[in-house]
Amino acid sequence: MQNYYKAFVLIGVLFVAGWTAQAQTASPYLYGKKQGKFYALSVNKIKAIRVRSGDWIDGIQVVGSAKITQLAGGRGGGMNTFTLRPGERVVGIYGSYGNKYISSLQFRTNKGRYSRMYGKKAGKSFSYVLRNGEYFVGFRVHAGQYMHGIRVLYRKGNNTGGGNGGSSKGLDRNKVYIFSGKNYTGRRKAFRMGSYNMSDLGIGNDNLSSIVVPRGYKAVLYEHANFKGEKRTVSNSLSALNTNWNNRTSSLQVMLSKTGGGGGNTGNNRSVVLNRPANNATLDNGCTNGRNGMNWNFTWARRAKASYYHLRVYRSGSANPFINEMRVRNNAYSLNRRGIVSNNNRFGWKWKVRAMINGRWTAWSETRNFKVEPKNADCGGSGTSSNKSSYRVMFKNSSIFTVTYRLTYRVNGQKRVIKKEKKAPNWSKSFDVPANATDVKVNIRYLKQTAWAELFRQNIRLNRNRCFNVKTKGLSARLSNNCR
Repeated sequence: MQNYYKAFVLIGVLFVAGWTAQAQTASPYLYGKKQGKFYALSVNKIKAIRVRSGDWIDGIQVVGSAKITQLAGGRGGGMNTFTLRPGERVVGIYGSYGNKYISSLQFRTNKGRYSRMYGKKAGKSFSYVLRNGEYFVGFRVHAGQYMHGIRVLYRKGNNTGGGNGGSSKGLDRNKVYIFSGKNYTGRRKAFRMGSYNMSDLGIGNDNLSSIVVPRGYKAVLYEHANFKGEKRTVSNSLSALNTNWNNRTSSLQVMLSKTGGGGGNTGNNRSVVLNRPANNATLDNGCTNGRNGMNWNFTWARRAKASYYHLRVYRSGSANPFINEMRVRNNAYSLNRRGIVSNNNRFGWKWKVRAMINGRWTAWSETRNFKVEPKNADCGGSGTSSNKSSYRVMFKNSSIFTVTYRLTYRVNGQKRVIKKEKKAPNWSKSFDVPANATDVKVNIRYLKQTAWAELFRQNIRLNRNRCFNVKTKGLSARLSNNCR
C-alpha cells in the first residue's frame, strides 16, 4: 500500500511539473545570441523587474510576491528597478541587441506606463506584446558577464488585456486597426490619428498582415522605424496585404484622407484643437533688405495635464520640417527671424500640434494648410543713416569684372559725388565721408550680366562705422561689424 502511495505521489508531481511546463510558453524568437549560461527566470505574480545596465544590459532579475529569481548575467553597471503599481502587469517588452550583447530593454504595463530605457539603444530593435489572455511571467536568458540573448516567458489565463484577436466587426469607425494575421485575425491594435513608431504597434515588428481603414481615413505604412524606408498608403480595408508588404511594417501614420479643416478635433477627442492661423491663411514673409524678418504666430487650445507640446511646421515635399519644436511649454509659439521664403516656395505649407500628457504623446491634431506672402510685400523704406563721423566701406570680389561705385552725400544742402571705376581680380577700397554728411548711399553696377549681377544692382544705404561686403560667389551681401 505504501508503494502505491509513493507511486501516486510521484505521478502527481510529474503531472504538476508537466502542466507547469506546458503552461509557460516562450516567445518564438531569441532576441540576440545563444551564448553563455542559460537561465529560466519565472514567478507567478510579478512585482518588479530588476535590470543591471550601463551602456548595455549586464543582468536581469524578476521579483515575485513569494519569490525572487537569481540574477541572470553579470553584476556590472547600475541596478535599476521597475516596480509595478497595484493593478498593473507587464504587457510589452521592447529592446535592441547588437552583435554581442542585449543593448537596451524597456517595459510597458497595461495602464500605458513605460519604464525608462535601460542601457542604450543600438543595433536591431525588437518588441514583444502579449495578447489577451496571456500573463507575463519572466524570461529565458543567455548570459555570461553580460546578457547575450533573451526570450519572453508567459502563461495563458483569463482575458487580461494587452492586445486583442478576432474579426473586424464592431470596430470604432474613428480608428484604424492592424492585425498580425490575415482576414483580421491574430493580435490586434487600434490607432487614432497620429504617428506611431515600432514600439507603439502592439503586434510586434514586421507582423502586420491585414488592416481595417474606415471611410475618410488613410494609413501610411513605413518599411522601417522612425517613418523611414519605402512607404505605402492604404485608404481602404485589406484582409491580406500583398506579398510585398505582408509582415513588413515597422511604423505607421494615420490621418484624414483630405487634410485641412476649421480647428476641431476631426474625430479624435484626445488631440489638440488648433486656433490660429486659420486653415489656408497667409503668413508673413521676410525682406531682402534684412531689416524686417518673418513673423509667424501659432496658437492652440490648452490641454489639461499637458506638460508640453510638439509643434511641427513643414512644407510638402521637404525632407525635414521647417519647425520641429518638441518642448513648447505654452499653447502658443512665435517665430521671429530674419530670412525670406522664396516666391517659388510660398505654397504647400502645413502645421500640426500634439501634447505630452502623463508621459505619452497624444495623437496629432488636424493638419492645417497655409501659404506665405510674396517676399518684400510689406518691407517699406531702408531708413536713414546716422550722424557719426565717418563711413568705412569695403568691396571684395574674387572675379575679374568692372564695378562702378558711387558715394553720394550732402554738405550744407549741396550734393557731392565721389565716383570711381575699378577692374581687378581681387580688390578692396576704403574711404571716409565728412561728419556732416546726411544722405549716404552706394550704387554698385556690375557690367557683366549674370545672376549675381542682377542680385546686387541696387542702391544700398549704409550705416556708419559698418562694412558692407559683397561676394559674388554665394549670392550673399551682408553688413558686418568686422571689416579689417
